[in-house]
Amino acid sequence: MANYLKTMIAPQVPSELHDAFVAAVVKGNIRKMPNRSMPAAPYPTPGALLMGDAFNMRHPLTGGGMTVALSDIIVLRNLLRPMA
Repeated sequence: MANYLKTMIAPQVPSELHDAFVAAVVKGNIRKMPNRSMPAAPYPTPGALLMGDAFNMRHPLTGGGMTVALSDIIVLRNLLRPMA
């Protein structure tokens, strides 16, 4: 992993961070973020509206839960617009 980070990733790191990145890799305290599938298990609740990643899990490094929430808000707005 350290070799991959130094040879493949380090050249892509901005110059301001490059030396600190390589030093951290050399120090050897490399951690990884686990990624797993967590399919939704719906539990219908009258009156509940699940938005964003409330229905299933998104990977925390990608921030997908917030993206999905914003997308859900747009869909909900469009569905409610005729009622206004």
